[in-house]
Amino acid sequence: MRKASLWIGDPRLELDLDKLFQRLIYKRMELLIENQRLVELIDQSQQMAMDLLQDPFLSDLRVTVEPGGKLEQIMKYCNVHFDEAVTTESTSKIEALIQTLTKLGEKKLVILTNVSHYLSARDFFAVTEQIGDTELQVVLIEFSKVNRRKYFEKCQYIYIDEDFVDSRELD
Repeated sequence: MRKASLWIGDPRLELDLDKLFQRLIYKRMELLIENQRLVELIDQSQQMAMDLLQDPFLSDLRVTVEPGGKLEQIMKYCNVHFDEAVTTESTSKIEALIQTLTKLGEKKLVILTNVSHYLSARDFFAVTEQIGDTELQVVLIEFSKVNRRKYFEKCQYIYIDEDFVDSRELD
């Protein structure tokens, strides 16, 4: 189950987009970047290192500067990360999650919890539409004391009560 699924959990409480995706984004960029573009970035990194060494303060010291020789080093130096607006606002965070998983070609079953707790009905509909436009397989688990079937009209909805009774058995 662990290898076949990607447990995200509660997006507001547990989802750190940078922690989850930075390494994967670096690796994907290394696969996708054209050789000519990579050479240009490395050359720019080396030029910046040389410019630093020419500074009068550093020129009198026995120091060396190591230019970024790999794309990952360059991206880390440039601090590639998700915008603050994306990481703080729930709808944007979930939309960025879906977009990033799609771009990365995620094949695992993605599991989110309590998404509807943070979204208006319109925002929830937009998120489900966004998921529907992708190849992602997503399970939304909502912990609620009441049956909310109408809220989830566009989803396959199964209500399980506090006693773990599946509502499908009662229909």
